[in-house]
Amino acid sequence: SSLLSFSDSMGHFGPDFDEGDPILGVKRLTPESLAKLLQSDRRLYYKTPELNEKLFIHYGGYRKLEHLGQFPRLRCLYAECNALEDMTGLEELLELRSLFLQQNCIKQIRGLEPLLKLVTLNLSENFIATIQGLAHLPNLETLILAKNRIGVNGLEDVIELATTTVQCLDLQSNKVSCAEMHEEVLLKMRNLKVLYLKGNEVCKNIKNYRKKVINDLPELSYLDDRPVFVEDRRYAVAFMQGGLEAEREERRVVKREKDEEQERNMRYFREMTAEAREIGREKRAMLAEDRYDALTDPTKWGDANRARKKQHDDDMRELEEERRNAPKILVGGATQAQPESKFVPPSRTEAKDAYQQAKERVDHLLLDAHNKIERKKAKEACQTPGSETAHDESGQACPANELDEMD
Repeated sequence: SSLLSFSDSMGHFGPDFDEGDPILGVKRLTPESLAKLLQSDRRLYYKTPELNEKLFIHYGGYRKLEHLGQFPRLRCLYAECNALEDMTGLEELLELRSLFLQQNCIKQIRGLEPLLKLVTLNLSENFIATIQGLAHLPNLETLILAKNRIGVNGLEDVIELATTTVQCLDLQSNKVSCAEMHEEVLLKMRNLKVLYLKGNEVCKNIKNYRKKVINDLPELSYLDDRPVFVEDRRYAVAFMQGGLEAEREERRVVKREKDEEQERNMRYFREMTAEAREIGREKRAMLAEDRYDALTDPTKWGDANRARKKQHDDDMRELEEERRNAPKILVGGATQAQPESKFVPPSRTEAKDAYQQAKERVDHLLLDAHNKIERKKAKEACQTPGSETAHDESGQACPANELDEMD
C-alpha cells in the first residue's frame, strides 16, 4: 500500500521522474533538466550545450543516460553515484576522454565502441563480473574496476585485458583468484606501469607475489601500496635468480655502492672547497700587491664599487634613523617612545655633521651675548643722572630704551 501511495504521488515531482520504477532511479535525464543544469552555474557551464566540454550529473538518481547527444564536444563526464544499470546513451560522445561511472548498478561493460578517444574509465563499485568490450579502445590508459565481482568465473573474466593498451590497472577488492592470470594476462600487457591487485586471492596464490611481479614486468613502476624503486627491482631479480641468499648478497652490494657514492660525493666536496680556498688566497695575494683596493680603484670598476658602498651606507643610515624615530604604538592609539638603545659609535659623516651643528649653536650663543653687551653700553651712555627719561646730545630719545622694551 505504501508503494502504491508513493506511485500515486509521483505526479507531484514533475515530468523528470520515471513512473515505471518509483524505487530505484526515479529521476530521468531530460532536456529540460539538462538545460536547468547548464543555467545553475554559469562559471562552470556554457549556456549553449555544444560548447561544453565537462558535465557533472553525479548524485542525480538517474537510471539511464539520455539526451547527451547535444554535447558533441564533451570530453569529461561525471556520472558517479547514480542508479545506472547499463552504459547506453554514450554513442554520440565521440570526443569523450574521461568517463566516471563508479558507484552505480552497472553489470556489463558495453556501449563503448564509438569512444575511440577514451583515455580514463572508472567503473569501480558496480556489479561487473567480466571485463569485456575494451579491446577496441586504442587510447585507453587508465582502467579502474575496484570493488566489483570480477573473477567469479575464473580466468575468462580478465583474459581480455591482455589485448588492451591499459597502463594503469586497478582491480582491488575483487574475486580474482586464478594464479594463471600472471602468465596469461599480466605478462602480455606490455604497457602496464601501475598495478593494484591487493584484496584478491591471487596475491596469495602467486608464490613470492611481489618479487615475481616486479621481476617479470620490467616497466612496472608502482605495485599495490608503494612504488617500485630501482633497488626493489634489483632485489627481486636477485631473489628470482638465486633465492634468499642471492638477495642478501645483492643488498650488501647495494649498500656498498651507496657508501662508495657517499664517499665520492664527500671527496668531490672537499676538493671543491680546497679549490675555492686556493682561489681566495691567490686573490688576496694579488690585492695585497696592488696599490688600489675595491674602493680606491680609479677605474670604472672602482667607481661602481664606491657607488654601491655609498648607496648601502645611505640605506643603512635611513633605516637606523627610522628605527630611532619610530614611536611604539600602544593600545588605543597612544604612542610611547622606544627605550634608548645601546650606544653605537657614529660614522665619520655623522660625527662631522654633529660637529658642524654644535659649532653653529655656539656661534649663535656668542652673537647673542655680544648683542646684549652692546645694548647695555648704549643704555649707560644715553642715561642722564637725575632724570627719568634719557636723551642723547641732539635731544632725541635714546634708542637704548627701545632696546630694553624689545628685551
